[in-house]
Amino acid sequence: MSTVYLTSDLHIGHKNICKYRPEFSTPEEHNETMIENVLSTVGKRDVLWLLGDVVFDEKYSWFYGAVAQQAQQVNLILGNHCTENNKRQQIILEAIYAGVKVHSLVSYKKTWLCHHPIHPHELRGKVCIHGHMHREILMDNRYYNVCVEHTGWKPIKFNDIADEFKMRGVL
Repeated sequence: MSTVYLTSDLHIGHKNICKYRPEFSTPEEHNETMIENVLSTVGKRDVLWLLGDVVFDEKYSWFYGAVAQQAQQVNLILGNHCTENNKRQQIILEAIYAGVKVHSLVSYKKTWLCHHPIHPHELRGKVCIHGHMHREILMDNRYYNVCVEHTGWKPIKFNDIADEFKMRGVL
């Protein structure tokens, strides 16, 4: 049986990442940790949802191919940094070529999967699993932030998030 995992904002190849993630001594340590945590979590029967802002430098574009070979399916929801310049657009094209499915906003099992949290009036009876906010949490039971800062720097199981929403009484 496959497991569905979600993560966001890996920022692999972000040159100044240690300014925002002081837990890491060097950008290389950060990049190695993000890559290892994804590749050691996701298996060949699993589905991975990357909720944006994954790879910043073309030198790491191989990451998409590596995870696409390892998982049954890899989905990327575009984040605010994914297409901000030609190099990052090229990285996304390489991800598509590697077999990654690219999306903007997805309705999935009574949830919205997106990079930015969507407006509360647009939830339409669903809950929102998002990234983008890094260390912040929306004080609204209908939202769940899967930025790596909140998930131990690795992907989290969809079923664990669904259980949390059920415990909150919103799913």
